[in-house]
Amino acid sequence: MFKNRGITWLNKQRKKQIKQNPSDYAVQKESLNFSDSPTEVNSNIVKSTDNDDSYKASLDNQLNAVFKIGSNLDLEKVLYAFALEVSNRVPFDNMWACIIGESQEKLLQYHIFNDEPIRIGSVQMFPVNIGVAQWVINLKQPVTINKVNEDLPKELQQALRLFFSSEIGSCAILPFKETIGAIGLSSNSNYGYTDKNLLALGPLIGQLAISVENSRLYLRAQENAIVEERQRIAREIHDSTAQVLGYLRAKSELIERFLERNDCEKSIQTAQEMQEVANKAYNDVREAIIGLSDKIPQNKSVIEVTKNYIMEFAGRWRIKARLVNELNEIPFLSRKVQLEVQRIVQEALANVRKHSRARQAWVKFILKDGNLVMEIEDDGQGCDLDDVPEDSFGFNAMKDRAKSFGGEVIIQSKQGLGTRVIILIPIEAVKMQKV
Repeated sequence: MFKNRGITWLNKQRKKQIKQNPSDYAVQKESLNFSDSPTEVNSNIVKSTDNDDSYKASLDNQLNAVFKIGSNLDLEKVLYAFALEVSNRVPFDNMWACIIGESQEKLLQYHIFNDEPIRIGSVQMFPVNIGVAQWVINLKQPVTINKVNEDLPKELQQALRLFFSSEIGSCAILPFKETIGAIGLSSNSNYGYTDKNLLALGPLIGQLAISVENSRLYLRAQENAIVEERQRIAREIHDSTAQVLGYLRAKSELIERFLERNDCEKSIQTAQEMQEVANKAYNDVREAIIGLSDKIPQNKSVIEVTKNYIMEFAGRWRIKARLVNELNEIPFLSRKVQLEVQRIVQEALANVRKHSRARQAWVKFILKDGNLVMEIEDDGQGCDLDDVPEDSFGFNAMKDRAKSFGGEVIIQSKQGLGTRVIILIPIEAVKMQKV
């Protein structure tokens, strides 16, 4: 019913508005069909005047608002910044942000109150293919309805009340990017929303669409990082703990058979072997837990963070470890890059403990060929890299972590000559400070 009578009525009103104000509609149509770049603010968005200072101030104001909306990745912070900027341009009592879910099946509706201060209320979920918001999204043009009263078709009244969840005097519904959603503004009074006074919202809604997509990408990246970390933990548990538990179960059955034959000597020998394996498994699990729980300290250079970890490593596993610094300046990394580098160092030193039979290890810092270079080296037994499986989880994890910040990991090893893990960190990712 709403799709017939309600939309017919809205279409008639839209044509009437265009006929009455053709020039306003022409400008609005250009400026509200947003490009993917909200900074393309031109004379269609901010009308040029004879006063260059006034024009520049308006342009600066638009760009500043766009920056505030785009500077967040958290969706609720994005919506808050957007509502704050809208309130400085167009009066409203309530705002509804309707965002289509990535599955294209549900419509998430955020209720934003223009109180002191602005606050975000409840979030509701609706099927994506019903209601006035979906129609406006498909129409790709704003709809303004002033004096919401009994003159409207009942189906449209019901749809508007469902959308706005309250009695309203006037409202405006604006689409932003077909696959994203729509924004609804409502006034408890009969404030007259027009195409002309909604024109200033063009670049804001354009940036909102981009910010919503950025927020989705950020959440997806976080989810992928969690999945990857879970896979890493699962792999470590499978490669060590699960295998150890299987070994211990088999050995315990063997001890039982020895005891049945009163062979105490073999029972004791097998129990000692089990104890040794259990201790190694305990160390592996403990190291994994410490690696996961390690926090990146703020305002610490990569040298200081690495030095602290080396000291803990040496004290915990009784392997001599030292840091060699050949830099004249102090390097600082972003928290993201620092975390990835620290995980690589932890993996490299874990391999020293588990496989190298080394007496000592060291980490060296140098600058070479436009990179900050970290070398983790040991004097252990080394290995033939041709014998290392291509799907080696530890080696591939280190290389993938380095790629995430534009760096590289190079592994060098030979039988009897130890192993060297080289981390290349692009100098662009490093902030150097004088000593």
